[in-house]
Amino acid sequence: MFKIKENLNSDDYRWSKARMVWIFIISVILVTAVIAGYTAWTKYQKNQMKQIIEEYAPDGVLTYGADDSSPPLRFADKDGTYKGVTIDLMSQLSLEMGVEIKCKPYKFSDGVKAVEKGDTDMMDLFENSERAKYLVFSDPIYTLRTIIVCGAGTDYDLNDIDHLTVATQEGDYANGYMKEHYGGADLVYVHDVGEGLSLLVDGKVDAVVGDEPVVQYYATTLNVKDKISTIDTSLYEQPVKIAVPKSEAALIKPLNVAIAKVRKSGQLEKIQQKWFGISTPLISTNNGSEILKYFFIILLFAICAVLFKRIENATLRRQVKIRTVQLEQSRNELKLMFNEMPEGVLMLNKDKIIMNINDPAAAIFHADIGSAKGKVCKVYLAGICGGCEECIIRECLTTGQEQRKKTAKGRSIYELRTFLINTEDDSTDNVMMTINDVTVDEIKNKQLLQSSKMMAVGELAAGMAHQLRNPLGVIRTQSYILRKNAGDADKAKIALNYIDDNVKRAGGIIDNVMNFWRISDVAIEPIELKKFIESIISLNGDAVKKNGTSVSLSCRDDLVLHSSQESLKHILLNVVQNAIEAVEPGHGVINISVDEIGNSVVIDCRDNGCGISEDNLANLYDPFFTTKPPGKGTGLGMFIAYTEIENLGGDIAVESAVGQGTTFRITIPDAVQQVQEDNNDQ
Repeated sequence: MFKIKENLNSDDYRWSKARMVWIFIISVILVTAVIAGYTAWTKYQKNQMKQIIEEYAPDGVLTYGADDSSPPLRFADKDGTYKGVTIDLMSQLSLEMGVEIKCKPYKFSDGVKAVEKGDTDMMDLFENSERAKYLVFSDPIYTLRTIIVCGAGTDYDLNDIDHLTVATQEGDYANGYMKEHYGGADLVYVHDVGEGLSLLVDGKVDAVVGDEPVVQYYATTLNVKDKISTIDTSLYEQPVKIAVPKSEAALIKPLNVAIAKVRKSGQLEKIQQKWFGISTPLISTNNGSEILKYFFIILLFAICAVLFKRIENATLRRQVKIRTVQLEQSRNELKLMFNEMPEGVLMLNKDKIIMNINDPAAAIFHADIGSAKGKVCKVYLAGICGGCEECIIRECLTTGQEQRKKTAKGRSIYELRTFLINTEDDSTDNVMMTINDVTVDEIKNKQLLQSSKMMAVGELAAGMAHQLRNPLGVIRTQSYILRKNAGDADKAKIALNYIDDNVKRAGGIIDNVMNFWRISDVAIEPIELKKFIESIISLNGDAVKKNGTSVSLSCRDDLVLHSSQESLKHILLNVVQNAIEAVEPGHGVINISVDEIGNSVVIDCRDNGCGISEDNLANLYDPFFTTKPPGKGTGLGMFIAYTEIENLGGDIAVESAVGQGTTFRITIPDAVQQVQEDNNDQ
C-alpha cells in the first residue's frame, strides 16, 4: 500500500476560507446584475415591439394574403374556410404579437403582387433576388422540398427536364428557378398543382413541378398516386420565410421575435404534426435578444468558473497524486486478472479496433499480443465470429445489450459474448468480447440427449421383448404337445418343424436387439468379431431388405479382438448405416472384410454408393457436419466414430470418389496384445 502525506497549516485553511467568502459575494453581485440587466433589456424590447406594431397596425389588424389552393400549406376549403399550416401559424403569431392577423386567400400570382404593392402586410414565400427588390424577409419558419412528378412508367431524371413540357403554378418561385436552370423546358402555367396533375394524367404535359406536401395532397385527393412517379432527386429545398413590403420593413423585428417564441413553445412542430402527420425538419434560428441573453449567462458562468477553478485546481492536484497511485495499483491488478482469465478476452473500441487482448485469445488466433493490438477485429475474428454481416460487436454497440453467439471453426465450437463498457463521461463506447471453447460441452449435451433417447428405446425394447417371449413360449409349449400327439403324421411334423424354427428365429432376433441396447461395460473384453458384426448387420436388416442391398461379410470364425464392446458398437453402427444410406436402392453392394495385421484388426467397409466430394471429405469428422436434410441427421455420427477410434488408440481412413463409392478402413489395436508388447519393450 502507498500512502501520501499532506500538510495543510492553519494559515492556508484561513486563506482558502476567505477566498471562498469573497467568491460567493462576487458571484451574488454578478448574478443580481445580470438578472437586472436582462429584465431591463426585455422590457425595452417589448416596448419597442409594441410601438412598431401600433405604427403599422393602428387599427390593431395586420393582413396576411396568400395562395388559396396549396393544401395542406394554405387553401380555401369547399365551405369557404381558409386553413392550412401557415393559417394556424398566423394564429400563433397573432397571439405572440398581440395583434389580429386577418388571412385573405388569393390566386398565387395575385397574392405575390398584393404584398409587393403593400395591399397586404405579409405572405410566406421562398426568397430570391427578384422578390428581394420589393420585399423584406423574416427568419425561416419551415423548410419545403420542391419535386418534379412524371407519368407512371417514365424513367426521366433532372437531365431530361430541358426537353419536357412542365406544368408550374403561375407566380411560383419555381417559375424563375426553371427558367434559370432549365431554360429549354416548355412551361405551362396553371392555377394550382391539382390542375397540373390533371393535365399530366391526360397526357397534355410531361411533368409537374410542386412542393412535395402539396403534390402528395393532390395526388391522394385526385386518386392518381398509381398514375404518377417522382424523379428521385428533388428540384430544390429552401427555407420558407414571411415576406413584408419594404415600406413595412420594421415589422420584421416583431415577427422574428414572435417566430422564435412559437418555435420555442413547440407550437410549430404541433402544427406540422397536425397537417403532415410527422414533425418535419425545422431551421433553428435565434434572434438578437436570445443571443444576448445566452451571452450574459455564459459570461456569468465563465467568471464564476474561473474564480472557482483556482481553488479547485489546488485541491485537485493533491487528489490527482493520490488517485494516480491508486489507479496504477488497480491497473496492475486488472492486468493480472485479465491475463489469468481462462476465456479469451478482447477489448475493442467503437471502430472495432483491438485495444487489448489476453493470452488465451491470442492463442486461439495463433497471434502475438503485441501485433494484434491496433488491428481491425476481422483480421483475427473472420474465421470465428461468422462475418461482418451478423456482427455481434455492432449489435452490442447499437442496442447497448449483451450479445451471444455460437460459431464453429474446424472441429471446435466457440461461444462469443459481447458487453458494452462505457467510459465515465459516456463519451466513448468500448466493447469487451469473451471467446470460450464450448466444443466439449456441446458434444456432451448432444450425447446426453442421444443417450436419453437410446435408454428410452432400450426400455421399450425390453418391454416388447418380455411381451413377445410370453406368446412365443406358449407356441413352443403347444408345439411340443402337438408333436407328442401327432404320431407318425409326416405333414404335421413338417408344420411343427416350421413352427419351431420360426419361434427360435424370433427369439434370436429379440436376443440380438436386447444385446445391442444393453449398455455394456467400457472395460476391455474379448469380442468374437464375426458374430458381433453379424449382429450389427442384422440390426439393419429391414433397411437392407427394403433397399434390396447386398451385404457380405468376410471374417474368420475364430477372430477375437480384445477391446471395448460399447465403443466398437458405436463405431461399426455409424459406418454401416452410412454405407446403407449411400448406396442406390436395388443396386447397392456393401462388402465388409476383417483382417488381422500384427497386433491390430483392420475392418474395411466398401460400398458402391454415391461417394463423397473432396470439399465434404475435409469436414467429414467435424461435429454437427451433415449433408442430410434437416431432421434426418445430427452430424455427430462420424465425429463419435472418430472420437471412439482415437480413444481406443486406433485409426480411421477413407477413400472416396463421387459416383464410384466409398471405403472406410478402421484399424483397432488389440488391447491385451498391445499391453504385452509394451511390457516386453520395457
